[in-house]
Amino acid sequence: MKTRLTLCLILLFPLITSAQKRIPVSVGDSLQALINNSENGDTLFFNSGIYSNTSLRINKKLHLRADKHAILVGADTGSIVQVVHSGVSISGLTFKNTPISFIREYAAIEIIKSSDITIKNNTFEDNFFAVYLSDSQNITIMENDINASNKRESNSGNAIHSWKSEHIRIENNRLEGHRDGVYLEFSKHIFVKNNISIHQLRYGLHFMFSDSCTYEANRFEDNGAGVAVMYSKFVSMKKNVFIGNKGANTYGLLLKEIFDSDITENTFYDNTTAIYLEASNRIFVHHNTFSKNGWAIKLKANSISNRFENNNFMGNVFDLATNSRQNYNSLKGNYWSQFNGYDLDNDGIGDTPYRPARLFGAIIDKQPLALLLVHSQFAQLLDWVDSVLPILTPESLKDTSPRMKPVLL
Repeated sequence: MKTRLTLCLILLFPLITSAQKRIPVSVGDSLQALINNSENGDTLFFNSGIYSNTSLRINKKLHLRADKHAILVGADTGSIVQVVHSGVSISGLTFKNTPISFIREYAAIEIIKSSDITIKNNTFEDNFFAVYLSDSQNITIMENDINASNKRESNSGNAIHSWKSEHIRIENNRLEGHRDGVYLEFSKHIFVKNNISIHQLRYGLHFMFSDSCTYEANRFEDNGAGVAVMYSKFVSMKKNVFIGNKGANTYGLLLKEIFDSDITENTFYDNTTAIYLEASNRIFVHHNTFSKNGWAIKLKANSISNRFENNNFMGNVFDLATNSRQNYNSLKGNYWSQFNGYDLDNDGIGDTPYRPARLFGAIIDKQPLALLLVHSQFAQLLDWVDSVLPILTPESLKDTSPRMKPVLL
């Protein structure tokens, strides 16, 4: 028996080793020829150097590895690396200067109808799109540094773009200077965690028609807007930080026609508007902190059945604004730093309800220039009148059990 086993191993050994070769790559080599002549399972190791006018098509299971100084520079005709086969991994490379196109989505790495792909520990500099996924599944994009220095949305692509793809994991990346940091369209089961998305021209993260997704523990700072979730459902948003997303029409989190989703344990600090809800229903907003924003919540009349519970509202100019005289949402157990009520029974809950929607906030929504008077005695007088006799803000939009102290998160 031992003799037969030994003989089998001897016969199989050449097949095993030939299927997993390490092929060195140097500047001046014909890169596509090396790919064409390799076998499934081979590793192409790029030595240091600048590989110019690169345009590669990977149509077999290969692993691309590199010395940290191996740089692939784009050609004028398309993506730097196009992957059309499953099981590919790419690690340790630097990708630069994918050309701008108004017809095609040229990318540093373009993945088409493939699965089980890993893009890890790469650097992307000044590419049109950095990573572009099309009709692909089971993709991991992690620990990459993706940056660009674009000035206009019109000639800028996204750092990570997913179209019609599923089961994507985007984790521990640093994204800067693109149109959107991450853009998801017609994609499902996407997990976005521990990324830093800053200085994007439009959105740090952008959902369009993408259901059953989770983004958790990310930082969205100084973007055109932090995150936009549109036309989606079953989205979980947890433990993220939205900071310094400021501008005339800028939001930490923009929700438009999303349903049955959860927003919890996030921090919203120093945004023009922390959360904007339009035509969004059945959203559970709980255990978040809203601190020093212009508006903590902007709640449009067509958003209903939303619940705001156990949040901290501290030092915002306006805690909540709405354009409706009616209310179909609930507030309960939140801490409001502007609440001046009392707690005679000392149970930690105010003995009177709190109405966070200010009349002056409603006026500013219609006449933005009135913001100049926000700290005036006139504004205070209007708010006092509205507290006695509600005029433009819904009387029923109130926290029935406001907390006397911040919620411990």
